[in-house]
Amino acid sequence: MITLKKIWIWYKHKVTENCTDDLVANTSLVYWQNKLFAASVIYLIPISLITIIPGLYMVYIEDLAGLFVSEIVTISIVLSVAFYSGWEVKTRKILFNGALYLTSTVLLFYLGSFGPGLLYLLAITVFVVLSLGKVYGYTAVGLNILICAAIGTLIYYDYGNFEIIHGYGVDTWIAVSTNLIFLSAVSVYIIPILFDGLQTAIIRENNLRTDLELEEAQLSQTVDKLNEK
Repeated sequence: MITLKKIWIWYKHKVTENCTDDLVANTSLVYWQNKLFAASVIYLIPISLITIIPGLYMVYIEDLAGLFVSEIVTISIVLSVAFYSGWEVKTRKILFNGALYLTSTVLLFYLGSFGPGLLYLLAITVFVVLSLGKVYGYTAVGLNILICAAIGTLIYYDYGNFEIIHGYGVDTWIAVSTNLIFLSAVSVYIIPILFDGLQTAIIRENNLRTDLELEEAQLSQTVDKLNEK
């Protein structure tokens, strides 16, 4: 038990060290974005093992080569993000979200409406905004549009032997995919409004704290002068 505890402490420290930046002030919104990202990586790895190991076994015995390869690539990238020390935090975030995008897209192709692909695409869009900010959120919405358009084109021409190609008609896919795009766009618009409010509150609180410390220092000096008299 003690050994496992030590491993867990080392693991959390290592991932936090790699996925955060000590030079960012704790009054900055970026600081909290980094903390959220680090926590996500810390808990995603052990929790995902619950589903990844049996999932890899199933795709292997079902001979779903593309899905198997994407799972391996995603695992490798996430582990590199967590433990490799040579990248900046923003690079880690981009690689992490890119790996999740890869898996979500492949799941969408292979499992269609029976898989979590669409839900994952929406969740990743939200996480991109939370961890990287509004500009990258717009990029995520653009990727969602491209993915949905590409799938719609394949469905229209009935090209490929993927589950999603045969599981939807063009009209149905347009209805489903536009909902994804709409919810993604709404998330990218709304979440930064909340962040801006939080940033304003953080700055205001920091300014108030600074003013209070200054007034306390001035009051202390005044008291010292009165005592001297």
